[in-house]
Amino acid sequence: MPIAEMLRYAELVREGEHTVAERRALLEEHDRRVSERIDLLRRQRERIQRKIGLYRDAADFAGEPVSA
Repeated sequence: MPIAEMLRYAELVREGEHTVAERRALLEEHDRRVSERIDLLRRQRERIQRKIGLYRDAADFAGEPVSA
């Protein structure tokens, strides 16, 4: 969560119970962004693992060109 949003969240907590809906909305938006980031990282990891597999295969066929 960006610092500005953390500060806003803390401010809302101090303001009291009438801010519960806004706090929940901040957390839901943060959760959505975290989920998107996790999806991106998973896709990037899959690409990295495929490339690692190519290099492992290349080690078995030393001297042959490997396309990445």
